Amino acid sequence: MSAEPVTTNRRALWGALAGVGSTSTAGAALVFARFAVAEVEPLTLTLLRMAIALAVIAPLALVTRSIWPRGRDLALVVVLGIALFAFGQWLILVALTMTTAAHTAIIFSAMPVMALLASAALGIERLTMVKSGGVALATAGVVVAMGGSVESLHGSWRGDLIMPGTTVLYVAYNFAVRGVSRRCTPLAFITASMAPAVLVLVAVMAVAGVPLLTIDPSTDVWGAILLIGIVGGAGSYGLYLVAIRMTTPTRVAIAVTASPLAAILCGAAVLGEPVGPATLAGFAGVAAGVMLVSLPQQ
Repeated sequence: MSAEPVTTNRRALWGALAGVGSTSTAGAALVFARFAVAEVEPLTLTLLRMAIALAVIAPLALVTRSIWPRGRDLALVVVLGIALFAFGQWLILVALTMTTAAHTAIIFSAMPVMALLASAALGIERLTMVKSGGVALATAGVVVAMGGSVESLHGSWRGDLIMPGTTVLYVAYNFAVRGVSRRCTPLAFITASMAPAVLVLVAVMAVAGVPLLTIDPSTDVWGAILLIGIVGGAGSYGLYLVAIRMTTPTRVAIAVTASPLAAILCGAAVLGEPVGPATLAGFAGVAAGVMLVSLPQQ
């Protein structure tokens, strides 16, 4: 047996583990974000999270041989980065003020299913019977999880309804930047997306009169803010970049199911969020659906 297949398999394994690590840290970050948003206004918390993540990623992009987006590519990255990293991240934090981290992660993890539906609508991918079954399973899982809102948190259905729209925004972003992301290096691409979002958030807060430097959260909340910025922001994106370079998109897509599991376990341990039958059944449905739509079909 040659060393090449062994090396390839080992590389794919590390890539899959990086994918699981990326989605797991993102799921856990939702829990700490919900903890922090109790004391920090969502707009302020969005800015702090993006600024901390940018402070970690930007120096790495500058000291490495990065290829930066230019011209029309740069304009597209700036506009979409503002939409995703400013508006999209703010919507997630608003949703977390109303619903549980587990519900948020379950609904968000259905993103591969929404991407498949978009691909089918655009004629990029064919919707087979197996993948149609996956769509049905994931949809049922989201509905079941949202149906459990009554037992989880009073009024959480409002936050649950925000998340599908946010997930659609992420899917649209991924489709729109497919070409651009291949013409520049990952760190440069993320930096060029995040930096304008941070500037826009500062401007919006100034216009809205939202205080920035006068916030006085507790020590525990500052720890949570640093965690969601460094681990849930820079760390999660960094592991995702490793994953997409070392393994197949299929394995990376399946790894998204680790996010709600991490949010369920971490939410129960840190916040005491209830884990009812609806939450578990919803997670199982979404996980099974994502696997079905992600696995390559003959």
